[in-house]
Amino acid sequence: MDFPTWSRSVSRIGLIVSRELRDQMRDRRTMFLVVVLPMLLYPALGLGMMQLTLLFGEQPRTVILLGADNLPDDPVLFVNDRFAVEWLRKGSDPNRLRVVSDRTPSAEGSESLEAAQVSDKRREKLLAAARAVQQTLESEGAEAAGRVFDAAELEAVLLIPPGFRDSLASVRQRLDQGEGTVEADWQRPAVVYNKAAEKSAATWMRTTAVLERWEGAILADLLKRARLDEAFTHPALADPIDLSLPAQVSASLWGRLFPAFLVIMAVTGAFYPAIDLVAGEKERGTMETLLICPATRLEVVLGKFVTVMLFSMTTAMLNLVSTGFTGKQLLAMAPAQGSGGSFDLPPVTTLVWLGVLLLPLSALFSALALALATFAKSSKEGQYYLTPLLMVTMGLTVFCLTPGTELTPQLCLLPVVGPALLLKGLLLSPAQAGSVGVYILPVLVSSCVYSGLALWWAVELFHREEVLFREGERFELVPWLKDLWRTRGELPTFAQAATCFSLIMLLQFFASGWFPKPPADATSVERGTMMLQQVIMQQCLVIAGPACLMAVALTRNPQRTLRLRGATLGWIAGGAALALCLHPPTVELQERMKWFFGELPPAAKGMFESLGDPEIPIGLLFVAIAIAPAICEELAFRGFILSGFGSRGRFILAILFSSLMFGAVHMIPQQVLNAGLLGTLLGWMAVRSGSLLPGFAFHLVNNALGLWHGRVGTPWGEAHSATWFADTVGGSLRYSGLTVAVGLAMAVGIVVSLRRRLAGCLRQG
Repeated sequence: MDFPTWSRSVSRIGLIVSRELRDQMRDRRTMFLVVVLPMLLYPALGLGMMQLTLLFGEQPRTVILLGADNLPDDPVLFVNDRFAVEWLRKGSDPNRLRVVSDRTPSAEGSESLEAAQVSDKRREKLLAAARAVQQTLESEGAEAAGRVFDAAELEAVLLIPPGFRDSLASVRQRLDQGEGTVEADWQRPAVVYNKAAEKSAATWMRTTAVLERWEGAILADLLKRARLDEAFTHPALADPIDLSLPAQVSASLWGRLFPAFLVIMAVTGAFYPAIDLVAGEKERGTMETLLICPATRLEVVLGKFVTVMLFSMTTAMLNLVSTGFTGKQLLAMAPAQGSGGSFDLPPVTTLVWLGVLLLPLSALFSALALALATFAKSSKEGQYYLTPLLMVTMGLTVFCLTPGTELTPQLCLLPVVGPALLLKGLLLSPAQAGSVGVYILPVLVSSCVYSGLALWWAVELFHREEVLFREGERFELVPWLKDLWRTRGELPTFAQAATCFSLIMLLQFFASGWFPKPPADATSVERGTMMLQQVIMQQCLVIAGPACLMAVALTRNPQRTLRLRGATLGWIAGGAALALCLHPPTVELQERMKWFFGELPPAAKGMFESLGDPEIPIGLLFVAIAIAPAICEELAFRGFILSGFGSRGRFILAILFSSLMFGAVHMIPQQVLNAGLLGTLLGWMAVRSGSLLPGFAFHLVNNALGLWHGRVGTPWGEAHSATWFADTVGGSLRYSGLTVAVGLAMAVGIVVSLRRRLAGCLRQG
């Protein structure tokens, strides 16, 4: 594209952006939601939540005390209807916890009882219910007592066992007399509560805090009588030493708050503008006017994309600013935190990175929202489509907020997760930003790739008239199935291929629960045999089953869809030779990528070890590991899925998509990369040859070599001294650099030869 054409294109995109911005800014409700509401919502929400928290926290709770006469006179646990003040936390309100005991209150306590509004009738009712709980607990057990407890709507019952005071007095007397050994064999007080009920759990927590301080006073008295220092209660553990600095405390808070808000607000900010700019224009009837203007479809999509992205970024930034200042103010108002100076906002450098990471996030969400809104017929339908996007985003955000989740080489390449964890790392450890700084470039590059793919999808949908101007649909199952059968094409559609992959992944997720687990006393051979049988069944039912059924039901030519046609001997031999040549490079690649993927999970290690048992029949092992995957996976991924993705003639994208899905279905991260790369080559052979046979030969030989490498390869390397070819390193067979280089060179030669063979066949034809 020359400069004048590029300049005109940018000018038209700018005109579309200004048009859409003016339309959006004329809507006062939109401007209120984007600009004004964040500045008002979070301060009001923060103050309201603080007031509600204080109100709920200050509500008085009632604990029923049975066996008050069994309490010692010193130290005194409670006075009339309140626990003794010395056992309450400093500054705590004594009215937050009422005590209703079976001891008759003294006359001087009548005013406090009246203030607590516990009438004699109410008091007797509570005591009767508590006694019923105690009796049921002793006679019928905890389950029956729980039903009685819930029916009476009690909050907590403190049971003081008989003889507790006498036992404590006896211990004190023996300690005073200097007896050598004193057994602590008496019953202790117990709190009965229901942790599933919020009121009961809150009452239990307050009561337990009081009892711990009261118990500490009793323990201190016993130690004094035994002439022991109180420090003996903690003979091996001193008070913890907290080395956190005020800046680190605030960074920890913002590191958990800002990434979540950045992601959620970025997707929310793109949500409604995208619906209004596309689905809304369809409803208003202005889409046709826009499409007949001199701007191309690409320029129209880019203009709308920039507009949605601006709203997404603005919404996220304004919400973050409001959240930050509101959080700082609330923390400054919190009594336990002291002054607000300890909670500083993140440094400027971190805020700059926040803005940088917001760009790819907003671009990704804007492109996805625009694509889904393009597919929708109306604004209502667009909200239905975009709701799953919001739910998936929230799930990924919750995963990022999980304690202990840190940025790793694998996670940095995931959409949404990578930027969120990178920002979390930058906020949590400003002084150690270098440890996560190595992931900045991979996170930005992968995020830009995902954004580009999403934008490409939106442009593709905008070029399809049947999507852009489709009529509203009313779903009825039987007519829909009839129409689906009647309108079958020669090949499946893109959506049907994606549905097939989703069905395979869903079935694979549930398949683990379908098959019986080996008994606990099963031998290694029995477990391995049973596992191999299940692998064969899973390949047939879960992988090949959906593809074959959908090919028969949704296409008029299942044979062409699944590429069930013959291939020349040259293509079949070439596929087998390619697998043989690429085996050493793939093994070395997998070994050298362990720094990225890490070691295999223990469960996977145990599975491979059990399969390596030499007593397992080699025939069953060959069928499960080599033959079944070669047939079933080729039918699914190079058959139905590749045909669906390539139905519009874009075979390069079809091969890339099918190879990505082929890698994802392997689940184990260590196998995903190799499977994805080999899937690209398998897809190329399937498209070029028009048959599954070359891919089947490649798949069969590749898996058979992997089986040989895992079961026979290491002993072979130990028994042979041909180190120029391979050697045993770290308990596994490793190929030499010469072997890897020769294998790659031969593989390139075979690919070139196959291309020439194809070109020759086409010329002859």
